[in-house]
Amino acid sequence: MAVDPVPWAIHGAKHSADVARQNTYDSTGGAEGVSSPKALQVRATQTPSGQVRVAPGGALMLSPFDAGQTYNFRNASETLVDVPASSSLAASTWYINAWINDPNKPGGTEPASVPFGPYAFLTCDAAPKGNFPHYTPAKIVVPKNEAVVRQADIEDLRELAQPRSKPVNRSRPLNIVDAETLTMTDPAGERFPNAGGGQDIPIPEWATRAIIETEWLMVNERPGNAYGAIWVEFGPLSPGGDTREYSTQRFRWNTQAGTDSSRGVWKVSDDVYIPADLRGTSQVFSMRGYLTYTSAGSARPQMDQHSGIAFKVTFLEEADRSTT
Repeated sequence: MAVDPVPWAIHGAKHSADVARQNTYDSTGGAEGVSSPKALQVRATQTPSGQVRVAPGGALMLSPFDAGQTYNFRNASETLVDVPASSSLAASTWYINAWINDPNKPGGTEPASVPFGPYAFLTCDAAPKGNFPHYTPAKIVVPKNEAVVRQADIEDLRELAQPRSKPVNRSRPLNIVDAETLTMTDPAGERFPNAGGGQDIPIPEWATRAIIETEWLMVNERPGNAYGAIWVEFGPLSPGGDTREYSTQRFRWNTQAGTDSSRGVWKVSDDVYIPADLRGTSQVFSMRGYLTYTSAGSARPQMDQHSGIAFKVTFLEEADRSTT
């Protein structure tokens, strides 16, 4: 195949569409998907109807005709798409397709206007439009004998084309002055340890999820038996208390019921949703724990100068599937 005589970009030269699409492919690493967490999100209308709403935003679509080429799709504003009713016999399955009609490729047809198109479309079809450059943001199953689409009928299929991530590591050892015993028996818990167990962390404005990984390192599990729970809370303080509005799953810990002390590692790891109102703000992430049972006061676990914490939060940019 011959070298394209006009590369991207030469001032005053006439550039081919193939070179432009090759540039898009190269500059995005061959990625395919939506451009932002809310882009092309498909939702039911506020009053369920025979239409769905497709949010504004863009998508990258790999060319099915030419290797190493990518089409750009842009939905400039919220768009309503009609969804056919199901029959009285069975449910109907539909796909919302963002697709491009390129008249220079197989199956393409001339638009109403060569300079103005339209070349790009949002439609509801019985299958993904695999014979065109396309992206399918949602699947819809309309129940039998229904003419309206409810939110529960919509399956979000979107993935970010170029998702970002940002790890934040706040790990640290404890010193002798940081020694602390876990004493709280209320399920609301207490920050444990106080030294380093609460971290003020900026949340990127693009983050929709976070992987929270914390470890209580070399906890002094003293003679006797005790057990309880640990977790990480984050976000604003809840009204009337020192707990925070959002939390990881609670994980159990249980010390050895022996006559000698031992050292243990407790872990929390969870993938959590970052609500929209927290994005772009700085929030406290707090390691917490409480006692369900202790055989004696002296059996309560302790963090001391031989202990430490591993505190890591990795923020992720993913398709935001929240409908609020």
